[in-house]
Amino acid sequence: MIELNDKKPLLQVLICTRSKEKGESCGTKGAAEFRDLLKEWAKEQKLTPDIKVTASLCLGHCENGITACLQPSNQWFI
Repeated sequence: MIELNDKKPLLQVLICTRSKEKGESCGTKGAAEFRDLLKEWAKEQKLTPDIKVTASLCLGHCENGITACLQPSNQWFI
């Protein structure tokens, strides 16, 4: 039997990992690698499951660099 942990994280970090065909995008700037490093760091610091690091589709600021958004506080890092 599979048991699901229904505890919601206190904080979710959304990181844009989209790679566009034309123009700048977070995916082509190493966003997936950044997400993986951040997930690993959270595990090493024993912050999971309170913090969840998740890949996101475009957050609309790819031209400025890798974009991240913290939820539920709606803080943006561009």
